[in-house]
Amino acid sequence: MPHHLFVIKKNKLYEKYVELQGEDFIEVLDEPSDNCIQNRISLIEKNIDNSTGEIYCETNNIFDLFKSNINKGYIVTIDYGMSENNLFFQGKKIII
Repeated sequence: MPHHLFVIKKNKLYEKYVELQGEDFIEVLDEPSDNCIQNRISLIEKNIDNSTGEIYCETNNIFDLFKSNINKGYIVTIDYGMSENNLFFQGKKIII
């Protein structure tokens, strides 16, 4: 499922990107690539400064499929793509 990784530092929004530096992949913070990131974050009423998270900008058809087949229950997703130290930034994790 396509998503954007974001970081908010000192109340400024950044998107996380991966770049190739020599033979190594590095994480880079830069301007968001899509307005949907700011639009979705603006819906949050809490102060989320110094946090990191993921945003799903596009409607994903798989969720519609789940909703049409499940009346009750939970959907559990697991992403093992990052270590715990990288996954949490100052103890905060947000998925929108």
